[in-house]
Amino acid sequence: MNCCSTIQTDTGRLFSWFAMPQRLRFRLFGLEKTQRQLIQGIKQAGLDGAELLEIGCGPGYLHQALLQSGAAHATGVDLAEGMLAEARTSA
Repeated sequence: MNCCSTIQTDTGRLFSWFAMPQRLRFRLFGLEKTQRQLIQGIKQAGLDGAELLEIGCGPGYLHQALLQSGAAHATGVDLAEGMLAEARTSA
């Protein structure tokens, strides 16, 4: 095992821990202000039928909102398996 894989594993484990608090925060408050602004800007640029790639997707709430707003397909990539598991269950 090299140093990078250890860092990657530890970082993934740390961010996976945040999956549950992120779900609670989203249920209480919805999308963050910056996420709402980003969605507005993307809609103005044209979203219908778009294919999205979100790197560092976390629990996937942003790209799920973009799918509901007209995007055709979204792929989320994240280092933390816990975040991806949350994204899969809330999809």
